[in-house]
Formats: sequence, C-alpha cells, structure tokens
Amino acid sequence: MTALNCRVGDLAVVVKADLHQNIGVIVEILHKRPETAMRVQGGGHQWMVKAAGGAALLHYYFKDDGRTEVRSTGPIPDRCLRPLGPQ
Repeated sequence: MTALNCRVGDLAVVVKADLHQNIGVIVEILHKRPETAMRVQGGGHQWMVKAAGGAALLHYYFKDDGRTEVRSTGPIPDRCLRPLGPQ
C-alpha cells in the first residue's frame, strides 16, 4: 500500500485539481471519505476536507447535471494534497 500524503487533522494545500480555482487553497483534513460515496475522478484515497477559515472556497463541478457549486467542505483525493509543516 502506498503511503498517504496527509492524515486527519493536518493542514494541507491543494496542488492538483480539475478546476484551477482550487489550486493553492489551504484545507484541514477532517476524515476519510466513505467508500460508499460517489467517486471522484481518478479514484484513490479521498479525504473530506474543510477550507481553512471556513470560507466557501472549494469549487466542484457535477458532470451529471452541469452545475457548479462553491463549498466550504467537500472531498479531495489524497494525491491532490500536500501537507503543510513537518511530517
């Protein structure tokens, strides 16, 4: 099993994203996303995160109906995050 970039409680920066608005957003890792939740493109381990400061900064695009939402919390794959500070 590959080591994860982040752990619960970490602050991390979004370094990869389908929507460029998410690059550079600082998030807090809340918990592992349930396996039963809908899939995020690219798969892999996913975290539920909260934008630092609680601002609605995370942009999500839903291909099924074409809507876009801006939220303060949501899922992000571990591969798209880098922790801040020493590990």
